[in-house]
Amino acid sequence: MKTYKKIFIGIAVILLIAVSFFVGSYIKEQEYYNERKEKCLNFVSIALEAVENGDVSDPDVMKNLISNVYAAYEYCDFPICTEQLYDLWAVLAFEGESYIALQDIAINELENILTGIKISN
Repeated sequence: MKTYKKIFIGIAVILLIAVSFFVGSYIKEQEYYNERKEKCLNFVSIALEAVENGDVSDPDVMKNLISNVYAAYEYCDFPICTEQLYDLWAVLAFEGESYIALQDIAINELENILTGIKISN
């Protein structure tokens, strides 16, 4: 009887170690994705602020905007928002001078992306 008890305890300890490993891995993964989401939200917010408050005809403001949109794209893990960020980045980077007149569209895009990221899990 003692032998069965020792085997049972040994198996229980091994199972607890395995479960704790997987739980720890899951928690670490969730923290990683939450950190990426926060960084993405941060960059989108900075880009939105730059469009709303900055003079996008200023090359430095435009470079900052393009940089923040691309950084948000790099950290975004939500496919639809990633696609929208990439499209916005491409328009700003390659057609930025003609896009200056469409500042309201950039604001709408960034607000939609921000909302999409916030409601995504």
